[in-house]
Amino acid sequence: MYNNKFSIMKGIAILSVVIGHCSPPIIEGFVNQYHLATFYFVAGYFFKPAYLDAPKIFIVKRIKRLYLPFVSYGLMFLLLHNVFCLLRLYPVGDIYSIDNFFRNGLRLFFQLTSFEPFMGAMWFAPSLLIVSIVYVVVRKAWPATKSGGVILCFLIGFICLKMGVKNPYCIWDAMATVAIFHLGCVGRERQWLQRYVGSVVTIVCIILMVVIYLWGGIVRFQASSMSNNNPLLFFVVPLAGVIMVYGVSKWISHTWLDKVISLCGDYSFEIMALHFISFKTVAIVHIWAEGGSIANLADFPVYAENLAWWTPLYVIVGCAVPIMVFKLMTAIKNELRSLW
Repeated sequence: MYNNKFSIMKGIAILSVVIGHCSPPIIEGFVNQYHLATFYFVAGYFFKPAYLDAPKIFIVKRIKRLYLPFVSYGLMFLLLHNVFCLLRLYPVGDIYSIDNFFRNGLRLFFQLTSFEPFMGAMWFAPSLLIVSIVYVVVRKAWPATKSGGVILCFLIGFICLKMGVKNPYCIWDAMATVAIFHLGCVGRERQWLQRYVGSVVTIVCIILMVVIYLWGGIVRFQASSMSNNNPLLFFVVPLAGVIMVYGVSKWISHTWLDKVISLCGDYSFEIMALHFISFKTVAIVHIWAEGGSIANLADFPVYAENLAWWTPLYVIVGCAVPIMVFKLMTAIKNELRSLW
């Protein structure tokens, strides 16, 4: 039976990602505590144990869902890089040469890395791909114990991060993050969220998240920050954040916001890919209203003057435009197919 609470969870998570990219630092820091953890957890929640008997099918699905769209968006933004410079969306001096296009194209395809500013949030796609593959490998390698192999995987990844061991494809980050993915998988089997998360638990987790954040116990999943995480808080903060998001999702599911947040969750990948470029439509008005210059259009991710007042508009446009663009492209594709 379809449970829209998980669409709402993804909706809250992607809204939090967008908010984090267009709000003052204090808000960005707080939403960072839970939004990526929620995505990893939900991905694990919908992992089917049957995939362990057919890992190739699972990996192919992950490649189609994560690698191919990542490369497609990355290639589009790469080819348009100089156009964005001419439009002042990027700094004018950042024009690419043929060599730049070639090198960055190779990095995109083979290193799963993009240097395009508009791809700033899309690092998550290859991260989730690698986390998913590592999870299958770990579960296949230790079939007798579900959690033992995951714990060992986490310890190896975290220790290597702390020791500064060379980290190709952010493999140590992925090995540490597998633990959150696994919690989602086990959570589905045992129905922890459905059985134990009510309003009281949700409120406790909200308070806990705020207190830990104000105390300075930040946990981030970005590659540049993983090695700085406190291992004692690595599970406490993300798990409390996921529980908080699920509880809030239950509240939202009984309101008119249900369909709106669910829609954002269902199109979370598209929002992740296109919200940065969508911000520029707001930035034009923002810069004009605050007396900025045309050069400020290249400010990334957004123009910072009186930002708190403009954050709601950035969030609305950053979510609505990607959804409308994707729906339009889908309609055009369907129309073209019908003609053939």
